[in-house]
Amino acid sequence: MLSILTEAKQTIVKGVSTIPAQSVRAIVQSDLISGLETVVGRTKTDFKGEFDLSFEINEIQFVEIAIGLSRASFIAVPGAEYTVQFTMAKSAQRSYFDPPPLQMRIIKATDGGINDQIERINFIYNAFVMENFNALYRLGRVNLLDSLKMTMKSSLPNSLHPFVDKYQEYKFASLVPLARKMNLRSVFETFFKDKDILYKNPEYMALFKEFFGVFLVNHRSISFDQFVLAVSNGNPAVDQLLASEPMLSNSRQFRELVLLKLLRDNYHHPAIGRNTVKQLLTAINSNSSYLQHRQMATNIIRRQEHLAFNTPAPEILLKDYEGRLWSTHHEKKGVLIMFVREDCRVCEKELAEIRTIYETQKSHYQFITISTKEGFDQYRSFFTSNRIDWPLLNLAEQLELVETYNIRVFPEFILLLPEGKVAMAPAPAVEQNLEYHMNRLKRNY
Repeated sequence: MLSILTEAKQTIVKGVSTIPAQSVRAIVQSDLISGLETVVGRTKTDFKGEFDLSFEINEIQFVEIAIGLSRASFIAVPGAEYTVQFTMAKSAQRSYFDPPPLQMRIIKATDGGINDQIERINFIYNAFVMENFNALYRLGRVNLLDSLKMTMKSSLPNSLHPFVDKYQEYKFASLVPLARKMNLRSVFETFFKDKDILYKNPEYMALFKEFFGVFLVNHRSISFDQFVLAVSNGNPAVDQLLASEPMLSNSRQFRELVLLKLLRDNYHHPAIGRNTVKQLLTAINSNSSYLQHRQMATNIIRRQEHLAFNTPAPEILLKDYEGRLWSTHHEKKGVLIMFVREDCRVCEKELAEIRTIYETQKSHYQFITISTKEGFDQYRSFFTSNRIDWPLLNLAEQLELVETYNIRVFPEFILLLPEGKVAMAPAPAVEQNLEYHMNRLKRNY
């Protein structure tokens, strides 16, 4: 509670890159259960690729810096200043449709060395796992965990902040349950019982989600059918059911966090119903004793309703190569959108294959291809040489449209219903029965 009430402080990132005239955003996850992303700062690189970015945060947390369509993350400390260098990694092993990874190096920081310590923890952990995976998990040599603990302790004799202590503790803890063949109750007793809930610590929350995300599947004291019945009777019935499990009986705060995770994961489950889950989350937002949980409930609704079936789709308003403006919100038929980027051979292959679908579906769907600015001339030439006659639109500077539609790989398909409502986001690729779903949806409208 204290961390939430702490006054937000301005954090400054001065970036040096070789990427001129690109949008730069600072992105945080509002919480580590909902996964809702929030842009907390925006700017643009100048002609030399440099930028100054400032944003406000009220506690130590991971922040992603997005330049164009690529991202890199670091630990941001409220009030600290960072000078960082960005480079685009070039690798022959990179998939054709994956965005090139953005690599970030912190040149100077006033965070007291917290990023250096986190980086050292990650390096030690990753090297240990790579070297000892078989011996630890297949041969059961759990004594190796003591070696890892000693290595971490000797490398970081004096941590700089409690955040680093807990990050290291739960980073190490991620190896223990599988190596020691621990069940859920043992994990709870060892790592969660009578301990503070670390809402912003990614290692704590990763361990929590790994074991309590499958609580109704792997732990037989409460069945999924019992959970469904309790949900239909409202929050008091669900709380009573969860409290019947001894692990969750003593801490209402931890019990409610488990419930939030379960509601998030079952938001669209047909046995429960979206509206029912939404009602429970709304009640938590109104009645919970924990400020973090009230906000988390709201974030889950926002995250799960975003791009859900039959909800309003974010409007696409872009120009084609002749300068004509196209909008997805005024179509009287369905819309198939395909996002592509430069140097994407898979994108060109999918475009060639989708032409056969176009011939049978063009009277029911408006086809649209959206290209990044850097790839627009390439695809314009491809459209001309292959006589593709549906609109090719230029994403231009509207990179946040890609983030709004949760585009993570290219190519990516989106299906919209008439009047700009979401049908499928993402939609499957051509070889994954795209046309079947197009036929299924058009029967409904």
